[in-house]
Amino acid sequence: MNILFIDNLEPNPLLGGISRVISCLASSLKENYGFVVSHAAEKFDKHKQTELDIILKDDQSYIPILRQFLINKDIDIIVNMRPTYCVGIINKAKADLKCKYIIEYHNTPFYARKDKKFAFKRLLRYDIKQEPFRYSIKLLLFPLWYHLSYLRVSKLWKRNYINADKYILLSNNYIDDFVNEFNIIDASKLLAINNPLSYKEFLPISRLQNKQKRVLIVSRLWNYKRIDMSLEIWKLIEEQVGDWELRIIGDGPEEEYLRRLVCRYNLKRVVFVGNTEPKCSGAFGLNLSYKNWTLFASFLYEWGGQEYNQTLVNNVENADLVNKNVDLRVLTDRWKKPGDIAQFKDIKDRGMTTLPTSRFVQDKALVRLNSLNVSYDFNRDWIKKHLRMNLLRLEASTSDLINWSSIKQERGLSYPRSWKVEFSLKAQF
Repeated sequence: MNILFIDNLEPNPLLGGISRVISCLASSLKENYGFVVSHAAEKFDKHKQTELDIILKDDQSYIPILRQFLINKDIDIIVNMRPTYCVGIINKAKADLKCKYIIEYHNTPFYARKDKKFAFKRLLRYDIKQEPFRYSIKLLLFPLWYHLSYLRVSKLWKRNYINADKYILLSNNYIDDFVNEFNIIDASKLLAINNPLSYKEFLPISRLQNKQKRVLIVSRLWNYKRIDMSLEIWKLIEEQVGDWELRIIGDGPEEEYLRRLVCRYNLKRVVFVGNTEPKCSGAFGLNLSYKNWTLFASFLYEWGGQEYNQTLVNNVENADLVNKNVDLRVLTDRWKKPGDIAQFKDIKDRGMTTLPTSRFVQDKALVRLNSLNVSYDFNRDWIKKHLRMNLLRLEASTSDLINWSSIKQERGLSYPRSWKVEFSLKAQF
């Protein structure tokens, strides 16, 4: 069985959401059922965990490319994880071919959250900051824009349902809404599959006794994730749950708004983890002269932000002990026995890939020697007499020379780090 997954980003188990679902589902289909799995997407994610078999963009020129791929790979099933992505391209490319077409919508459908207030807040808090002129016009014409947008998206969803062999939603409630919203007579294509648990390994009860009393929200801080609703719920139960703590792990444009909500609700045990924006940043310089010598140095500094130490995750926590040389900390700093307080998991659990975790979110304080320039001016009287010059200067400069950081993170592991020193000779006649 040959199956093609389509999304706008490559599958990636580290990202969560649709990217993780596709990655885990593809692995399971290959390992347990012998499926041949291919991936199509618009672009690579910066982490690049999976090779794409075909680049697919919402452009008519990609119709023959996709069609030829479907024929060459003898694709039996197409699974589109974004029901509004490349719809026309896919429908035309698979025309007259035997492959089945499944649409899976891994989100709350737009018709299940017909909330003008929600849409208005999104325009006001986020969209207008990205494209002020465009979204200011939408804000002024909001009722008309909202109505026309709803009609356009509704038409797209109806067309999707007609062209799909199966249409998968996350809940039976969404199915009922779908049928009512679009006056569906034959609902046999609709199927509900709840959010999957994509973890193969679970901790035994004995290990859970040492866990801390924390409720974690790991998410992109975007408005459609509705973290604000979670804070409203926490407001109602915070006094009842004793010494439990709510940790919000993630980053995104909603963070400032969510922090204001925490203050407004007077929540005492809510902690944000993973904010990359520094509280303070800037630059300063140093300029020294002595006789014919001149030195100029510029520094950058940051303080108050956080960063995920991917080096520790890749080269210590998830180190490949079988095929690669590893850091000494792989053996010395791991958990060994009950009662140990260690940064890294038990070496027996090396087969379990560690997903994003607050253990490797570290406070960042940084001072960087950004550039250094040293110059020497030759004696002006001498060069004027013998070389008939007004100025002869020799300069040496370099950049990113020294990096003082609170986060010990190796550089140049994936690609050799270069250090350049440039020399110049300046003459003026």
